[in-house]
Amino acid sequence: AATGAAGGIKAFGMAIKTALPEILVISAALAAMAAIAKAVNDSEKAISEKYDNLIKKSNEGYQKQIDGTAAELEAYQNATDEKISAVESATEAEIKSLSTKHKALKNAISDEKKAYEKAHKERLSQLEKEKNAQLEVVKAATERATGELQAQIDAIDAQTAAEDKAKEELENSEKLAQLKTAILDAKTITERETAQKEYASFVEELEEKQTRALREQKKQQLQDEISKLKESGEAQQNKINEEYEAAKALEEGKNTAASEGFETRLSALDDYVERETERLEALRESNVARIHSETDETIAEYERRIEELERLQKEAEEKLEREKNEKLKNPIINQFKSKTEDEYGF
Repeated sequence: AATGAAGGIKAFGMAIKTALPEILVISAALAAMAAIAKAVNDSEKAISEKYDNLIKKSNEGYQKQIDGTAAELEAYQNATDEKISAVESATEAEIKSLSTKHKALKNAISDEKKAYEKAHKERLSQLEKEKNAQLEVVKAATERATGELQAQIDAIDAQTAAEDKAKEELENSEKLAQLKTAILDAKTITERETAQKEYASFVEELEEKQTRALREQKKQQLQDEISKLKESGEAQQNKINEEYEAAKALEEGKNTAASEGFETRLSALDDYVERETERLEALRESNVARIHSETDETIAEYERRIEELERLQKEAEEKLEREKNEKLKNPIINQFKSKTEDEYGF
C-alpha cells in the first residue's frame, strides 16, 4: 500500500512538470483578460459617470431656468395679489367710511328728532298753560262780576229783610198801642180815625208792594246779568278750549309731518348707503375681475414656460440616457464581456 501511494505521487509530479508550460501560458492569458475586463469595467464606469454628470448638469441648468421662471411667476402672482388686496382694502375702507358717516348722520337725525319731539311736548305744555291761564282769567273775571251782582242781590234781600223786621216791630208796637188805646179809650174811636187809618194802611201796603216789585225786578235783572256773565264766561272758555284744541291739532300735525320727514330722511339715508355699498362692492368685483383678466394670460404664459422647460428637461435627460446606453452597447465591449463571462466566469 505504501509503495502504491509513493508511485501515485511520483506520477502526479511528472504530470505537473510535463504541463507546466501550458499552465504558465493560460495564467498569463487569464491575467491579460482580467486586465482587459477591468479596463472594460472602467470604461463603462467612465461612460456612466460622464453621462450622469451631463444629465445632472442638464437637469441643474433646466431646473435653474424652471426655478427662475417659477420665482418670476410667484413674484408676479404676489404683485397681483397685492393689487387685489389693495383694491379690496380700499373698497373696505370706503365702505367702512360710508358706514361711519351713515351712523353719524343717523345719530344726528335721531338727535334732531328727539330735540324736535322735546320741543313739541314743551309747546303743547305751554299751550295748555296759556289755555289754563286764560281760563283762570275768565273764571276770575266772571266770579268777580257775578260776586258783585250777587252782593247787590244780597244787599237787596238784606234791606228787604231789615224793612220786614222793622215793619213787624212797628206793627207789633202799633198793635200794642192800639190795645193800650182801646183799653184806655174804652170804645171811643171815631169812624174818621178808622177811615184814615185804613187809608194810610192801604197806601203803605201799596207802596210796600211797589217797592218789593221793584226789588224783585232788580233782583231778576241782576240774576239775568249773572246768567249772561256765566254764559259769556262759558263762551270765552269754550273759545279758549277750541283755540287750544286747534293749536294743539296744528302742533300735532306739524309733529306728525316732522316725524314722517325724519323717517323719510332716515329711510332715504339707509337706501343711499345700501345702494352705495352695492356699487362699491360691484366696483371691487369689477376691478378684481379686471386684474385677473389682465394677469391670467401672463400667469398662464409663465406656467406654459415652466411646463415647456420641464418637457425639455425630461427630453434632454432621456436623450442623454439613450446616448449613454448606446455607448454602453459597444459591440467589441459586449463581445468581450459575453466571451469572458461564458468561458471564464468574469
